[in-house]
Amino acid sequence: MKNRKCPNHKACWDYGDCETCELGKEITKLHKRIDRLKKKLEKAEQIKSGDNGAKKLIPLREYPKGLFMCDDTLCVKTEYGNEAYIVWSGEYFWGGAETKAKIGDVKILPIDDELVQMIENTFGAKYKALAERNE
Repeated sequence: MKNRKCPNHKACWDYGDCETCELGKEITKLHKRIDRLKKKLEKAEQIKSGDNGAKKLIPLREYPKGLFMCDDTLCVKTEYGNEAYIVWSGEYFWGGAETKAKIGDVKILPIDDELVQMIENTFGAKYKALAERNE
């Protein structure tokens, strides 16, 4: 599929492997970053299931602020005690706890800074610049 012609950049958006224009090259780079992100997320799943003995699940109260996974949900813990929110919906995170006092006992999988940086790089300023250029 390399070097498809891209009238109106359709091949760029559909295939992500067009190298005939600048937009296609940038989208190809984004697709490669997304693939690396998917591999990181697969690794996080392995860690979560205990396949490789790396990071283990920890209680929410022991985790400083930042991103974490609980079951298959991406969440963020704030700097205010055990206060946490579900990233996609903005809802308060309960994690199956029956009371606010028990939220600190919920087991979570911490997300490392490297993965957070990859997410920011993948979906950050370059994506916005591409969208503006394509308008």
